[in-house]
Amino acid sequence: MLATCLLLQWASALAHPPADAGCGAETCGNERATATFSPELPSQDKVAAVQDWLCGFGADGEVSLVSLRWLDVQQVLEHSCGFVNSSKHERFALVRTHKTGSTTVATTFMRSGMWLGLRWAGCDDNSRFVPHEHACKARKDSNHSSQNEGKYDFEARHTYDRTTWWTSEPYLQQCDADGRHFERTLMGYEEQMGSEVKIFVLIREAHSHLWSTLDFFQVPFTEFNASESLWNPLAKDLRLLQEDHVENFLARWPFNRTGRLHILVTEELPASMVLFRRKVSWSLRDVVFLSSRVTKKRRKVPDPASMPPGRLNWDERLNEVLRPLFKTELGRQSKDFQREVLALNRINSALPLVCAQRERPSKGLLANVCDAKVDSMQAGREQVLLYRSRHCGSQKSID
Repeated sequence: MLATCLLLQWASALAHPPADAGCGAETCGNERATATFSPELPSQDKVAAVQDWLCGFGADGEVSLVSLRWLDVQQVLEHSCGFVNSSKHERFALVRTHKTGSTTVATTFMRSGMWLGLRWAGCDDNSRFVPHEHACKARKDSNHSSQNEGKYDFEARHTYDRTTWWTSEPYLQQCDADGRHFERTLMGYEEQMGSEVKIFVLIREAHSHLWSTLDFFQVPFTEFNASESLWNPLAKDLRLLQEDHVENFLARWPFNRTGRLHILVTEELPASMVLFRRKVSWSLRDVVFLSSRVTKKRRKVPDPASMPPGRLNWDERLNEVLRPLFKTELGRQSKDFQREVLALNRINSALPLVCAQRERPSKGLLANVCDAKVDSMQAGREQVLLYRSRHCGSQKSID
């Protein structure tokens, strides 16, 4: 198992343990230690068992999350539970849809992009969104080349803000009025990241997506129900403004990009992240994420059986066709895929407790993960500002 390959590293750590490796006077979960709390370091066998468990071996419940120490998680991240990829990183773009967990995903990509020394497409402009000119240029440029090297390594920004995506009204006139804006966006990504760029689209079940969207943007269901322009928010995010746009979109998928255009699913985010990291040749440590974002107030939305007709038909149709493509990709993965997903789930579950320790290192991979916590939209924006201030114009990774 993984434990054997970690023992030498652990022995070195025991010889020079960092002052802040433990949880101090409190446990990692901020629960007061009992009178029998012992500051003694655990045995190597116990350390190995804990790290094996974090890496997906053993049954759930065998290890208590509150017993995990900073060093346990740090070493697991360093070795990525054996899921390490030494190949050249693939260039990628995230088609970032609203209220699908995309802030968590994009912030993870930004964090690891800095760590890996990748070139972000947002370095040469000062926008929170993908500049519309890329899609418009792709439409106007009849000599658009299918082969180019590109200048950047990745893109992970939204293409529209709230006032321009959640509507049936075309915003860019000839750029998004005909249902082909998505394909032009892909061409824009290829211009920036190269003709072999991997492209990922994040989707979510239509009804949960609706109530999350209404909640976040504080739109009452009565307003949504009365305004046809607001119906089918996922389709509108992709600039599919009519029913025939949706059907043409699905008929043309994957737009002659077989092997490069992939679906990710909000409801299976850990599996989506593992699938992503395998496609772009990252390691498991690069896709761990710490998020505390929750919907605090659930607005009343009719259940699927009671939803008035037309309100989510297009979004349901998108899920009906695209979600099975994700399942097919999962079925093609190697036998250790499910263990890797379990490892990511366990590591992610440990992060809130470990990152909450009062005394912890301020540098290193785990500290970087903790500092990139996504608890608000503002946190995601701060990650973008951090990238621009520390990394744009530099090819070096950060500590």
